[in-house]
Amino acid sequence: MADPLSIGASVLAFIGLADRIIRTCKYCIEAIEDAPKDIQMVLGEATSLRAIIDSIGESSATSLVPNLHEQNGPIESCHSCLASLEALLPPTAGQSQTGKRQSETREIIRWLERTNPSSLHNIAFSKHEPLTTAWVTNSSQWKAWVSLASETRLIWIYGLPGAGKTVLTSYVIEELEKLCKPANGSVCSYYYCHYSHNQDETVPFLSWIIGQVCRQISWIPPELKRLHDRGCDPTSADLEQNLEVILQKLDSLYITIDAVDESTSREELLSLIETMTVDKRFEKIRILATSRQYFDIEQTLGEISESISMSNAMVDADIRRFVHARLRSSHRLKRWHDRFDEIEEILAAMAQGMFRWAECQIQAIERLRDQSKLQQLLSNLPKDLSETYIRIFEAIPEDDRPLVRRILKWIIGHSQAAWMYHVGVNANLLISAVTYEHFGSEAKHHKSIIDLEYLRDICSCLITFRYVPGDIFDSWPEDPAGLHAGEATNGQDLYVSLAHYTVLEFLVSLHVFQPNFTFFAMSLELIRLKFAKSVLKQALAADQEGTSTDWIHDREAYCLTLGCALHLHEILADTDLQDLFIRYVNPSSPHYSRFGPIQSKIIQGDEYSELYFLRYIPAQIRFPKAARRETDARTSECKINSHLSG
Repeated sequence: MADPLSIGASVLAFIGLADRIIRTCKYCIEAIEDAPKDIQMVLGEATSLRAIIDSIGESSATSLVPNLHEQNGPIESCHSCLASLEALLPPTAGQSQTGKRQSETREIIRWLERTNPSSLHNIAFSKHEPLTTAWVTNSSQWKAWVSLASETRLIWIYGLPGAGKTVLTSYVIEELEKLCKPANGSVCSYYYCHYSHNQDETVPFLSWIIGQVCRQISWIPPELKRLHDRGCDPTSADLEQNLEVILQKLDSLYITIDAVDESTSREELLSLIETMTVDKRFEKIRILATSRQYFDIEQTLGEISESISMSNAMVDADIRRFVHARLRSSHRLKRWHDRFDEIEEILAAMAQGMFRWAECQIQAIERLRDQSKLQQLLSNLPKDLSETYIRIFEAIPEDDRPLVRRILKWIIGHSQAAWMYHVGVNANLLISAVTYEHFGSEAKHHKSIIDLEYLRDICSCLITFRYVPGDIFDSWPEDPAGLHAGEATNGQDLYVSLAHYTVLEFLVSLHVFQPNFTFFAMSLELIRLKFAKSVLKQALAADQEGTSTDWIHDREAYCLTLGCALHLHEILADTDLQDLFIRYVNPSSPHYSRFGPIQSKIIQGDEYSELYFLRYIPAQIRFPKAARRETDARTSECKINSHLSG
């Protein structure tokens, strides 16, 4: 067996060669009108192969795949093929240098920006109520901070769960974008940490900030380009050094970061914020951060920041404005118009700074069928969010609980998967998947049982719907338009997600072990496990004659494609899941023929989808039938080993 040093060297050489081919293909596709389809196919295969080799190079379990690195083995053979392929590709010399630089800049920024929070911002700002949150920009702390008059470079805003911190963050971002002018040396950027990312946000945060600043000033630091050209993922230290260089081009950089507490873990992120706040290298940076008031966050940020609590009279006034507007904008509440003032007074007084609590009570009033029950509801409101969720789950009829559990599992499982655009799971796809899981092969006879109205009614304020017209990748990542809270639609352009992070927190908390609803008790590990099994089972059952490649709206295409990006460490820990996954990547399985058209679509049309799907997709473009029989067994073994080593 080859020694570790030679294995490492061969992997690095392979990656360097693959990266050169990928860059050449991308340049040709961007620079040459109607570039040959063959170049697009080469790009797809080289990208897939590079990701597999990259995962093998990172693996500590090389004993699982000892034959890969042998002389004349798969790695050496693939390297030889790529070297021959590189010689056949057209040269890029003679093309416009300006176009080349622009292409390189776009490519480097795409490589850098591993987590895109723009949809989270659009969603948050769509919830902003006019005239609310202005107290922040009217405060003396803000005015000193934004004018650079304050010596304190960090504002830390903290509050209870459901206090509206994320909506406030979106307002601050919009205000900063009005103030900052890159041409004058003043730039702003933002980042949203989010529980669904399920990651330490330090490197994604820095990567996104640097990428956005580079876009605005149209300049890439040379060292960042060198990292990209070497095929190296940047470390936090690498990114800090590049940020320091970028600051030489600026007079000021305003950074807003939301939900620091949702980073998993957050120790390194807090350390970075502290460094950026006190280190002289970053004195041009001003940071506004929001979070819950956790001990470790307060210990790190409290003494180096202007700290602002959201438990204040201005937030209470904002909640009153929110309730006032919400009551008068709801068609379902019109029958209560003569009691609006009373409802507003009670909800504003009892909200205790929690917008989320107020919204849940308004939705409870909307669902009332009996007008005589309003007074009883107002006289017996839950005291906090936990009690609110307890009542919601208790009210779900016994017969509906299995369906609600499956709905929540699919919504959460989808949010934990390898997505880069956080608008939720398509409503029609969700209905189809849950119906299939609940009824099995008889699902086609039960389409009328679960529909949009059922989802809205039975899940009440546990979930939210968002309207995103067209292809959700069309506006990625530049255009914030097109994201709305929920317009009339048949579900084609509706996307479903949890209404708030506190819903997930409640589901995995001790509250759900109370006798009335232990049925809903979950853990993230259990959710991911059951979601993975459901996805793989539905992928294996896909119609081999099916033609859909639309993984956004079509259940079968979704399961076939997303199955590649499931959490492999959880697959390895579960025998049943291992069996499903091995069948999933076996070229002899009936569903396997569906992978070819899906990969072709990824390569030829959906540029951004390749970032998470093309990396994992196990399919080759279809083999000729005669050759397929001879290669099935070896291909299956190779692909399983490649996945297991990732």
